[in-house]
Amino acid sequence: MVRRRIFLMRHAEVDYFGDAEGVGDPPLTANGRQQVQRVAKFFEARKVNLDTVLATPYQRTQESAKIICQQLGIINEVQIVKDLGEIVAGADVLTSEQAIRDGLFVGRKRLSDEERFLGGETIGHFCDRVNTAMAGIRKKSGWQTLLIVGHGGVNTALLSYALSGDPRAYYPSLEQDYACLNIIDVGDHPDDQIVRLVNHQPDYYDATRRSTTLERFASDYIRDITAVRT
Repeated sequence: MVRRRIFLMRHAEVDYFGDAEGVGDPPLTANGRQQVQRVAKFFEARKVNLDTVLATPYQRTQESAKIICQQLGIINEVQIVKDLGEIVAGADVLTSEQAIRDGLFVGRKRLSDEERFLGGETIGHFCDRVNTAMAGIRKKSGWQTLLIVGHGGVNTALLSYALSGDPRAYYPSLEQDYACLNIIDVGDHPDDQIVRLVNHQPDYYDATRRSTTLERFASDYIRDITAVRT
């Protein structure tokens, strides 16, 4: 039995709190497009042959996927998988700094099923949705090497299951930087998952960075609501 390979990539950099254009579904920044190009060069240098490229119903993942396809000369259309979309936040605007940090799970190690992301989707429902979608992808034949361009939360859920064997496990301390790559090799059995690589940023390393993406998002969220109030 030969395991098949799944590359999990987080979309590249976006500005969630920028101009009104793309509110809720922002496009990549100029730096983000460069990040994706570095990922494509990583694939080129290692002669990775991607059979299928998947993305989610968001501008930032589809744009990232299309840049890679263009650079690698992949003519097949990027396939959209709705249920691999990012965890859904609540509709209420949080105004307490502590509520924002709690809602983003800042500093947490493992979450329970009932906890909600910014007051929205529960971790249990999210993990069920994402892992069911992945199970459907794994059942399909016709691919040996797959790229999924998704989101930080989605990758965390998939990696948490692969590492623990628990489909509802979710470890927010698994960092996912912009345009990072992860590798999971999968067999025929649902629990046959080997994690080969986690949070790799090709040709980029910021030795000064110690904060996580969720910590930086929380700071931006707090700064944004503070600016609105003033």
